[in-house]
Amino acid sequence: MQGQPVSEQLVTLGATVQRGPDWRYSADEDGGPRGVGIVMGWRSADGQASGPEDAVPAHRGWVRVQWQVTGYCKNYRLGSSSSSVSDLMFAFPQDPAVTSLDAVPKGSLQLHHLRCTFGYPCGLKYPHYAKFDVRPEACLKVANFVPGDIVTSSQAMGVRSTCIGLKYNSQANKAKWKQSQVDMWFHNVIGEGAGLFPGDLDRDMQLVGRTEVQEAQPGDLESASDGEIEHDEQEWVSNNLAPSLRYVTKGDQPLHVDTRTEL
Repeated sequence: MQGQPVSEQLVTLGATVQRGPDWRYSADEDGGPRGVGIVMGWRSADGQASGPEDAVPAHRGWVRVQWQVTGYCKNYRLGSSSSSVSDLMFAFPQDPAVTSLDAVPKGSLQLHHLRCTFGYPCGLKYPHYAKFDVRPEACLKVANFVPGDIVTSSQAMGVRSTCIGLKYNSQANKAKWKQSQVDMWFHNVIGEGAGLFPGDLDRDMQLVGRTEVQEAQPGDLESASDGEIEHDEQEWVSNNLAPSLRYVTKGDQPLHVDTRTEL
């Protein structure tokens, strides 16, 4: 089935999948074109559900997948007898050399190398729930620190920070100072969650101690999680909009808004 679209006729729990030709979502939620995921559950076009209750999409014709690289668990369109559109295809075997860390030079870790499994608040202010790669062998490919290391920086006036782990940040990746696709994140005593330090971490930071990092759960934070809104819910809302309020934008353009709380 490798390379075939994921459909109601072929899908099975635990199947390995990757993005397919109809993919239309963010470039990194699945770990990129090389990312693979596992089928957790689905709901067919006629409403039949399969899988654990918390892993079945809310709307018909969708499949739920957990991605190996990012740790995201998201819903995607499932091919059926009435629709050939499928966001996914069954995965081809991965070349171990592509995902192996052994041959990766320090500073060259890429998105597809990550295995984000550890939940922690992300963001210095109003943090949201995110998942980080906390494998020591992966962290040492970015800087000479591992999760739980307490460090100080001359640039931060000696404020202590704790290494949390690795995470891809598509926005930070566009910054001029960015040298790699993967960042090491730290939580200092001032910030409410993990944040980034620009520059050379090995040069600018000094190890001063160790601690144990407490894992967080999605319900521990008030702010939205990474990718919290499901794709099937977004599509359902867009297909059921009924604007009832006319409002004017800052540019004096008319805006028609659906204000129903349930949507």
